[in-house]
Amino acid sequence: RLTYQARPGEDPNRRRFVVPVAEQLLLVRGEAGRPVRNVRMEGIVFEYTEWPLPAVGYSGIQAGHYGPSIREGVFVLPAAIEFQYAVDCRISDCRVLHTGSGGVALGPGCRRNRIVGCELADIGGNGIMVGRRTPQVLAGAGDSALAADWSSPKDVPVANEVSNCLVQRCAAVNHGCVGIYDGFCERTHIAHNVVTDMPYTGISIGFFWGNAATSQKGCVVEHNHIYDVMKMLADGGGIYTLGRQPGSVLRGNHIHGVRRSPFAQGGAPNNGVFFDEGTCEFLVEGNVIYDTIGEA
Repeated sequence: RLTYQARPGEDPNRRRFVVPVAEQLLLVRGEAGRPVRNVRMEGIVFEYTEWPLPAVGYSGIQAGHYGPSIREGVFVLPAAIEFQYAVDCRISDCRVLHTGSGGVALGPGCRRNRIVGCELADIGGNGIMVGRRTPQVLAGAGDSALAADWSSPKDVPVANEVSNCLVQRCAAVNHGCVGIYDGFCERTHIAHNVVTDMPYTGISIGFFWGNAATSQKGCVVEHNHIYDVMKMLADGGGIYTLGRQPGSVLRGNHIHGVRRSPFAQGGAPNNGVFFDEGTCEFLVEGNVIYDTIGEA
């Protein structure tokens, strides 16, 4: 039962109340060797999804990944719009709003897809996720499914683009999520986006703790405006990186307003760019960083 307490003088019978039921609004799914091609969506508003608490509960790990522990099984939040084995598809000038979990996700076998000029706001999980992995397509990862790469090179997302999007108020339900995520991908281009109003990191690149070689390489993050982030948690930044990423570039980004809540736990600072464990083989140039609670 949900009880609504109206404001003085307000008639609740004149209000619109929405109770989402669907966990996902759109799934574009091909097959390995038989991808979906050239699907275009333009000017569509996608609103309202639910994400019921699973039987295992929700113990957040990072960036939409959760589970009892990293050694007992790791899951990843779904997205309102998801692509799998999709090539040369495009979602442009669309709005994704009020989701219980993620906004838009590109999963296995996604190549040369573009997310352009979209607005994502009031998102429960990650705003945009490039490299959403599922247990069915992961390689053996020893004692941690969190560190698993793709089981086949054909599954690696390659040359996808996220550009000119407004990504704001993400991680509204699951606070350890991020605005834009890119993990175990090759040559993703993230450019000219505005990312703001986040409890945790703005843009997260890479998802392997250590400097071993993975499929993550050649990501270019350039000319993004990232501000008013890290409003609730610690140990992150405007841009957060993990692992060896040969050929990757952070260029011309404008980062400021990196906060730290007095309730945040842990001793790590919140930085403009947070180079976490194993980060190497980046070119970092021409970024403007100021007004951060930690070091640049």
